[in-house]
This record gives sequence, structure tokens and C-alpha cells, in this order.
Amino acid sequence: MLMKLFYTAILISGLVVLAIARNVDGAALLIDFQGVGGNTAAGYQSYEAVNQNLASLGSRNYVSPIPATVEIKVANLPDGASDFRVVDRGPSTSPDAEDWIGVDARLGPPGSSTAGNPRPVMNIMVSNLPDGIYAWSSLHHDPLNQTGVVTYKFSDVDGTSNGTIDISSGGEPMTTFNTTFRSFHGSPTTLSLTVTEPDGTATFAALTSFALVNSLQITPVPEPTAATLLLLGMLWCSRHRGARRSGRVTPIILTLSKRDWQR
Repeated sequence: MLMKLFYTAILISGLVVLAIARNVDGAALLIDFQGVGGNTAAGYQSYEAVNQNLASLGSRNYVSPIPATVEIKVANLPDGASDFRVVDRGPSTSPDAEDWIGVDARLGPPGSSTAGNPRPVMNIMVSNLPDGIYAWSSLHHDPLNQTGVVTYKFSDVDGTSNGTIDISSGGEPMTTFNTTFRSFHGSPTTLSLTVTEPDGTATFAALTSFALVNSLQITPVPEPTAATLLLLGMLWCSRHRGARRSGRVTPIILTLSKRDWQR
């Protein structure tokens, strides 16, 4: 009976330690992309820029809850700085979605029906993170009517993936881009967005020529720790002791992902 209580206490203590560790490791860096003095969502830190002012871009350093450098770079703008957009739609939706930073593929003044060439590119880069695995979740939505299907390249220290992102607008379900990546020695991780539309028709060109980002969440992904291994060891001992008394052995199976066993 005493041994049973002892193992129970050990297991409870281990679970408490793991819960605390997960809480610390899971603290996310939340970035709200907006104009200067914009409405920053609760819990977020701002990345501010000025509409059609490329000099307002650059790197921003954040120190908590995890240290990181966030930078936006743009290229291939048909009309130069006038195709760089910082837009605030007002408090009609949540603060992390009401404003955005982006690029415009239209050639000429706002509303132009002529598609520009080459296609604009916007890069969102995160660097100087501590070594580890992270989850990336970025929001791509215009509360009014600007949209676009853009191609993306996502690059980290382990390589590059690519695909398309359909920018949502209005009352549509908001588009998020979600993936995981690895940081090593502060290596840069980049989401590169390239405007692949419009196709040249007037209505399409006027409203569907944008690549944009509202907000970004970078969350550490907890990895197996000493506390995890201790808890598994105690659990095995407890079950093995019971199995010896009952004359049977019950295995404990620990499943590791491909990323775990490659590390």
C-alpha cells in the first residue's frame, strides 16, 4: 500500500512538472502587422509601417516571450512604393484582422484594371530564435474585398516547401497558413508570397491582386525533456512491479515521430 502511494505521488509530481514546462515552452510570440499607431490586438506586439513608404519597413527586434527578429521585405513592385500597402479597415472585426501589410499587383492608381508585371513579392522573415521546433500560424484576410491567390515558398534550415494561399475577404472564413519549422543558430525562416493573379480582366484585376498578412504567431513546440523521461521511467517501474505480482508483463509503447528519431 505504501509503495502504491509512493508511485502515485511520483506520477502526480511528474505531471505537475510537465504541465509547468509545457506552459513555459508554449508561450507564443504574437505579432500584429499594422499602420503606425494602429489598434494592436490584446497579447500581441506591433510591427508598424507607413502606407506606400518602403523606408518604414525593416527588421524589428522582440525580446519576450521568446526573442526573435521579424522583418518584411518587398520586391518587384510594378509602380514602386505606391504598390506597397498598409491598410486599416477599422473595428469591424477582431484587432488582429482589421489591418494588414501587403503588396498590390495593379499597375496604376488604386482601382486600375491593368495588371502589373513582374509580379510583386513580399517576404516575411523570422530569425534569431533560440534553437528548437516552432509552429508558424499567419493570418491572411481583408475585412473588405481585396483578395488574391498567391504562391508561397516557405523556407527554413531544413529546406523549402511551396504551394498556394487563397487570401480571404469580407465575411469568408479567414485564411491562415500553418506549418512547423526548425531554428538552428538563429537561422532565418521565410514565408515568401508572390502575387500570381490577376488574369487581365477588369473586375478581377481591381480586387484580386494582393498578397497580404494581418498577424503572425510563433509558438515553441515542446520536445521530450528529462522530466518526460523520468515520468515514463516511473510509470514503467510502477506497471512492471504490478505485472510481476500478477504474473504478466504489460508493455508501454513510446511512439516517436520521424523528426524525433532523426535528431
